[in-house]
Amino acid sequence: MIDHSHEFRGLYPSLNDRLERAGVCTVFFRGCPIRCSYCQNEGILTGEDFRDLEEIKDMITSSSPYISGVMFSGGEPTRQREALMELARYSKGINLDVGIQTNGLFPDTLGQLLEERLVDKVALDFKSRFEGYSGQLENGFNFENYERNVRKSFTLCKNAYARNILTEFEVVITIFYENEEYIEEISALTGKVPLVLQQGEHKMLRLTTPP
Repeated sequence: MIDHSHEFRGLYPSLNDRLERAGVCTVFFRGCPIRCSYCQNEGILTGEDFRDLEEIKDMITSSSPYISGVMFSGGEPTRQREALMELARYSKGINLDVGIQTNGLFPDTLGQLLEERLVDKVALDFKSRFEGYSGQLENGFNFENYERNVRKSFTLCKNAYARNILTEFEVVITIFYENEEYIEEISALTGKVPLVLQQGEHKMLRLTTPP
């Protein structure tokens, strides 16, 4: 059994993920320590739906004739290290590419995935101070700790990308009018790493001022 649920959302076109063949399947991990007000998957940030890993592997196997890879998303997939590592190993073992969508809060998990060459693409979602955190944050989350960890994650992925361990690496930023300066700072940090900008829209109730 895994610590929290995985939600399998079927096959998605590969236009955004740029993996070969027809498409990828996405495995969603339940749970995330951060509560961004614009999160499109707020329904799986909390709660429980325990699934055996063999069930998830069977889902991946049944999709494998039609896809080029598996994208692990959430929630925050790197929060569940052991489950993610096992599913990534399994996916690579049946010749599927592996992608991770992550907020970068858990660099040790990313480091282990890269060390074992279990991931081909990382989309690193940088958070800023002005993204409307709801205040319902797990485990004493604070932005300073997040910023340290996401920069570690960025360095790990950038180095792996330069060494062709990662075939694809991009940084994702959600745009709000309040975080213009932070976007410029991240852009300077990323250098030649592809930068993806997406428009933010507050959906969840903002309970406190940004940390």
